[in-house]
Amino acid sequence: MAVAMLAAAELVPDRPFTHPRHIADDGEALRYMARALLETARRPELYAGRPLPVVYFYREPDGRYHRQVLIRPERLEGEHLAIVGFFGWRRPDADRGPIERMDAEMLAELPQQEGLLAYCSLALRAGEMSAPTVNFGNLVVFAGPEAKARWHASERHRYAASVLAPGYYASVRIYNGLLPHGLSRPESLQLHLVKYFDYTTQPAWLGQRTLS
Repeated sequence: MAVAMLAAAELVPDRPFTHPRHIADDGEALRYMARALLETARRPELYAGRPLPVVYFYREPDGRYHRQVLIRPERLEGEHLAIVGFFGWRRPDADRGPIERMDAEMLAELPQQEGLLAYCSLALRAGEMSAPTVNFGNLVVFAGPEAKARWHASERHRYAASVLAPGYYASVRIYNGLLPHGLSRPESLQLHLVKYFDYTTQPAWLGQRTLS
């Protein structure tokens, strides 16, 4: 698949989901999830003594669904953590069944992923999770770049990205970044790269923008 390399401020008029203005909003959503994850990690009564991963979910004050999967919470305040941010806009007629089954299977396997610390999902607007207008942002936290590379190389991740995602999502933005000071300073989150996927065309269109 050919990759369109985009300059920092370059616009792609027929693909508005690639507009550079989304970067600031996505970054703030990821920092928000990181701050919320830190608050949970500092409440060991929510997970201490329970088999990991622990799935903790709640509603934001405006009704948005927020799920945190804690895999190795004791390591979340370490330094030089790597992150992946995922923002997907699903097709209105998408079948949720395969994605939900994959999600359940993935949760059971997360502790086997060495260096994977936490996985968070946040609804991007108020509403029930089943509503077709609700889309999600995801924050995945790793002990470092090596752990992130192992995650991308896993067979289940490849299947989800290459087989399930094109039929479920219309477009996707995926960020690579770092938390140099861990969750103890979530405002330090840095985004280095964003990849864009447009699944509404055949073949799918792929773009990439270097951020720093």
